[in-house]
Amino acid sequence: MKIDPSLMNIGMNLNTEQKLMRNQDAADDFEAMFLQMMLKEMHPKSSEGLLNAGQAEQMFYQFMDEAIAKDMVKTDQSGLGLAQAMQDHYLK
Repeated sequence: MKIDPSLMNIGMNLNTEQKLMRNQDAADDFEAMFLQMMLKEMHPKSSEGLLNAGQAEQMFYQFMDEAIAKDMVKTDQSGLGLAQAMQDHYLK
């Protein structure tokens, strides 16, 4: 496998504002992933669910949890504040 050396400098030539935006996006994505895992644990564990506990039901819940988690992060009041805490730590 050959590694392209030009790829090693990705992100190195960004200005401060671009770095802050990337960091904020990463923090938001992390919080959304954390919320999605929390939402997943809230689903019923019974064998008879919405779609008879098949793969379709698992996929439906996964997409639904992802959408809800992303919406929760977008609104400042319903998120956990984890992304903001990570951003504050990065700025120190």
